[in-house]
Amino acid sequence: MEFSTARLCCRPLTQADKAHYCALYSNPRVMRKITRPFTGQQAEAHFNNALSKTGERPFSRLCWVIEERATGAFVGIQGLVWQEPDTTEAEIGIMLLPKSNGKGYPVEGMGALVDYGFNHLGLERIHAQFNATQLATEKFVKRLGFTVYSSIEETPFGPAKSCDILRKNWIPKQAVDTTA
Repeated sequence: MEFSTARLCCRPLTQADKAHYCALYSNPRVMRKITRPFTGQQAEAHFNNALSKTGERPFSRLCWVIEERATGAFVGIQGLVWQEPDTTEAEIGIMLLPKSNGKGYPVEGMGALVDYGFNHLGLERIHAQFNATQLATEKFVKRLGFTVYSSIEETPFGPAKSCDILRKNWIPKQAVDTTA
């Protein structure tokens, strides 16, 4: 379940990733438009839950660590969450270290995950929700071919937009190596 792009390697979450995972979820800058930053205990519980879902069939949640291929440096995490009972539909999400922003990693990493979801996991639809004030997020999901809906839902952490893409509308933006 590992896949890569020209610059990134995406591999399943392991116990060794706990510190990086927890650091993302407790970072106020990363979490500012998602939810309140987690306490250390909350982040650890969330990590343990994510790790326990790895390999579970049918899938309910999968999480991948994103690393730079050239250096092995941790960039962030991304994942899919299935909406039961429909196993052909999942929600996608990505979180990056602040120092990884501005490098095109969201398009590259999430594009590879979309491709993997459609071509290896049997998904027919992938959807996401993001803070409506996150213009960079809206721009990159549109670059990937997602349809962004104009309706805005009020959430405890601000206005949110939804988007989705169907397998039949997916056009891979770059070559993805799923044998890495």
